[in-house]
Amino acid sequence: MKIKTLKKYAGGMALLTLLGLLPASCIKDDTAAVKETTLTLTVATRAGETVGNNEMDANEQMKTLRVIVARSSNNEILYNEYRDEIDDNASQYVFNFGELTIEESEDFDFYAIANEASLDLRGSGITSLEEVTNTDLTALKNCIINRDYNEIVEGNPLQIPQTAFKTIPVGAGEKKTATIQLEFVVAKISVTFTNQTGNSLYIDGLSIEDIKPDRGFLFDPNGAEISTVVMPENSTCTAVNGSERIWVGTNQPTTVKAYIYPTVKDDQNAFVLKANGYEDLELNREDGSHLTSLDRGEWLRINITLIPKVTEVYPDIEWEVVDWSSSEVEVPSFE
Repeated sequence: MKIKTLKKYAGGMALLTLLGLLPASCIKDDTAAVKETTLTLTVATRAGETVGNNEMDANEQMKTLRVIVARSSNNEILYNEYRDEIDDNASQYVFNFGELTIEESEDFDFYAIANEASLDLRGSGITSLEEVTNTDLTALKNCIINRDYNEIVEGNPLQIPQTAFKTIPVGAGEKKTATIQLEFVVAKISVTFTNQTGNSLYIDGLSIEDIKPDRGFLFDPNGAEISTVVMPENSTCTAVNGSERIWVGTNQPTTVKAYIYPTVKDDQNAFVLKANGYEDLELNREDGSHLTSLDRGEWLRINITLIPKVTEVYPDIEWEVVDWSSSEVEVPSFE
């Protein structure tokens, strides 16, 4: 019995000796290649900033924020984080993702959506962002939305959604920091009247015609256009909710606004500002080029000073297109 036991023991020792002689590369350690990785993501918003001395309106500020993190390779969702306790005028929000388990290096997709309650995603088949699955992510990334953000709900304007998508490479064991910039899903047009006539008056029929598409992308399409976009029969932008008649007093400036989806680019036809009783005005730059389109996150600001001239009112008009978070402007003046 002792001899058999010794033989087994000796055989075991021989096996251990043989394994000890093998190079380390021949022995696979599945856990050694997997490293815990951390990522700090700053989501920057346009809503908390000042543009050309004009504060953002309350419905343009970030009130809620959701970030979805998924592996680029297979859309596996690792995080779906939602925040609704965000300070007014906040310009950023920071997420810490501390348990990204990866081998070597991997790409991750980050989807950021602010003010999701104003979105209607039913056309994409997604009923809830809270319960979105990995099979929904392709539809989410390519989602087309069509809600009219000039709508008034229970006396209040809709919160304007902001979104961003970014693929970020992360190395195993890395302590990564990254920033993702939110953009509004629509463009904005505002018209501000300053009345120097000494008398209150009405402006009737203020409009820019044929510039109001019926839908747009949820996320930045990187130059792609929607083949199904149509100009509805009523595609005139009136820059005022519910009425084409604007009361302009003398005590302080009067501003009206509208939100539109990115306009279909047309290099030939300029935007034309119209109002009853006034000459039509093509919006042309100082170099003679036309303003022919607005992209998501752009703001067309038109300033009109009403000046008395003998028997009529003369409108002195300036306009500028600004980024919603930048004060860099182009300002043609029409004397």
